[in-house]
Amino acid sequence: MPFSHHSHSKDYIAHGSGPLDEVVEAVLKQEFHTFCFSEHMPRLSSKYLYPEEIADKSDTNFLKQQFDNYLHKVLTIKKTYKDSSTNFIIGTECECADSEHISYAKSMFDNYYKGKLQYLVGSIHHVNSVPIDYDVETFEKAIVRADNSFLEFLKGYFNLQYTMLTELKPSVVGHFDLPSLFIKDSKLRIDKDTGKVLDEMNFEKKDSFITINEFDIDDYIFTIFKDSLYPLVERNLKFIIDNNLALEINTSGLRKKLKYPYPSIKLALLFKQLGGKFVLSDDSHGLNQLGTNYLKCKEEYIKGALKLDTIYYLKEQTPYNPESLSLPEVKLEPMDIKEFNELPYWSNIK
Repeated sequence: MPFSHHSHSKDYIAHGSGPLDEVVEAVLKQEFHTFCFSEHMPRLSSKYLYPEEIADKSDTNFLKQQFDNYLHKVLTIKKTYKDSSTNFIIGTECECADSEHISYAKSMFDNYYKGKLQYLVGSIHHVNSVPIDYDVETFEKAIVRADNSFLEFLKGYFNLQYTMLTELKPSVVGHFDLPSLFIKDSKLRIDKDTGKVLDEMNFEKKDSFITINEFDIDDYIFTIFKDSLYPLVERNLKFIIDNNLALEINTSGLRKKLKYPYPSIKLALLFKQLGGKFVLSDDSHGLNQLGTNYLKCKEEYIKGALKLDTIYYLKEQTPYNPESLSLPEVKLEPMDIKEFNELPYWSNIK
C-alpha cells in the first residue's frame, strides 16, 4: 500500500503507454494507500505541442476537451471506489513552459477548475520554449538557444522553476532536476569555466573543456558551476519548505536509467538537511510503469542513502461527499518510515 502522487495514462496524453482503467484495476488489487491522478493541464499555445500530438492532429482545443473528459472520468472512479482502501486524489500536472503559461495555469486552477482539482504537480518541461525531456537533440537545441551556454540553460531552468513555485505554490514539485535526463547522453563540449558550447574550431584550441555527459547534475550544481547554480537551487528548495510544499521522489528517473530517482542524491540530502518534506511518485504512464522500481527506491534511496525517518502523502481534510459540488481540500500528512517500510505492498512485490 504505497503512494503515487504523479500519474498519467494513454487515454489522455499521446505519449502514455496504457489505458487508465487498467491502472486503476491494478492500484486496487495492489492496495495502494493513496493514488493521485495528475494528467497534464492543457497547454496555452500550439507552439508547445509535441510531435506525437501534431501527428495525431491534436490542437489546444482538443487538449482542453481531453482534460474535461479526464476530470469526468476520474470523478466517476472516485465515486465508484469511495469505500475502497485506496484513497484517490484528483489533480493535474502543470508542465510550465513559460511565464505566460504559468499565469494561465494559475488562473485556470483558481477559477475554472476550482473545486474540481485537489492539488497541483508543478513542473518545468521547457527552457526558452524548447522541450528538454523529449530527446537529446531537442535538449541540446534548448542549450544552444540559451546563449549557446549549458550554464545559462541550467540557470534558465531553475529560474523558471522559481517563477512556477512562487506563482502556483504546487502541493507537489515534480522531477525537480529534470535536466538530469539527457545530461547523461549529451556529447556537447563546453568550456568548464563559462559553460559555453565549443565548436570544433575553438575546441581544438581549448585546454579547459569538458563533455556534458562526463558529469551529473550534482557535479554541476555543487562543484563545477557552484557559484552560479547553488544559490538558485537553495532558493528554490527553501521556498518549497517555507510554503509547506513537498518534493517528490520520482522513480521514473530509475526507469529512464538514471543512477537515482529524481531528485539526485546530493539535492535530496540538501533538501532533507534544510527540513524538506518528500512524497513518493512513480510518474507512471500506464500499467507497465505502475510502481516501477519502488522496492529498489525504498531500499537503496529512501532507507539507504537518504535515511528518511518520515515520508508524506496527500490526505483529504474532510470526508469525501459524492454529492458535494466541490472536492475536499488536501494537506500533507506524515507517515513514520517504520510504518511505511512495513506496509503489506512491499512483501507482495518481492
